[in-house]
Amino acid sequence: MAEPEPSADSTDLAGAATATGPYAVLQNRDFLLYLIGRFIASLGQQMLTVAVGWELYERTHSALALGLVGLTQMVPMILLILPSGHVADSYNRKRIILLTVLVIALASFGE
Repeated sequence: MAEPEPSADSTDLAGAATATGPYAVLQNRDFLLYLIGRFIASLGQQMLTVAVGWELYERTHSALALGLVGLTQMVPMILLILPSGHVADSYNRKRIILLTVLVIALASFGE
């Protein structure tokens, strides 16, 4: 028996599968720039957190003080989870991201 030839639909699906693979989203320039910026910002935030904790422990040798600093860093995140979801649903997300990155940058310069 002769094997059936692939139809045009099946080759289109195979091409679409490669175009919609797990890394296809990285072809979007805006998302890629956002992802790179987010990585750099997260790396900087982690470096700041470690530096503050290290300096505090070097000065006080108190695990309690170190724990309280960690708590004060987490309290705003816990309190703002629900309001931030409402804001994200109500306003332009691109502007929200730009505004929060600006606020974080200004706060970092203030330290």
